[in-house]
Amino acid sequence: MSTDLSPSARLARQMQFIIEADKLKEITRQTLLSQSRRAENSAEHSWHFALMVMTLAEHAAGEYGQTLDVLRVIKMALIHDLVEIDAGDTFAYDTAARAAQHEREARAAERIFGLLPEDQARDYRALWDEFEAQKTPEARFAAACDRLNPILLNCLTDGAAWQKHGITQERIFERNAATITAGAPALWAYAEQIIRDTFQRGLGAAEPV
Repeated sequence: MSTDLSPSARLARQMQFIIEADKLKEITRQTLLSQSRRAENSAEHSWHFALMVMTLAEHAAGEYGQTLDVLRVIKMALIHDLVEIDAGDTFAYDTAARAAQHEREARAAERIFGLLPEDQARDYRALWDEFEAQKTPEARFAAACDRLNPILLNCLTDGAAWQKHGITQERIFERNAATITAGAPALWAYAEQIIRDTFQRGLGAAEPV
């Protein structure tokens, strides 16, 4: 714990961060909720992502299901999208926007985590950087769940967002197969099947001729 702040000053900075984090509820995504079919917000995504991590950890790649630091992955899930308060949500299939995504989000991470006391700011930024790099078993499993979550919601909403943006089955496979497989092969097998089922029912975007 940082000792350069008084307890009251430390609490004030922590509360400033918590208040800032509330803004994530205002950031909407392309993905629709399975029941009301309104646009999901990024805070809802982070909660659902964290719940997936806690529930599906046994399916992490290789031996990681036995040794995975699940609490660390949950922490990544809860903070990974806070940068969208400044950077906004970048649609997964918007190639132009994704080109500068990391730079925008890194600036946001510096500001938002910088609201915290120095020790927590450092720890939160390290978790965010770890998630971005996807080098550790925890980060790879986190990335797998993060990718599976919108796939699941898209399939539950008849591929509505995919249809809206003309996203084909081929593009979904290209974007997600390697990342999900690296973190949890069983989750990719599940994702692949529900994607195929959705397109076979004619609910996704038409495949290119």
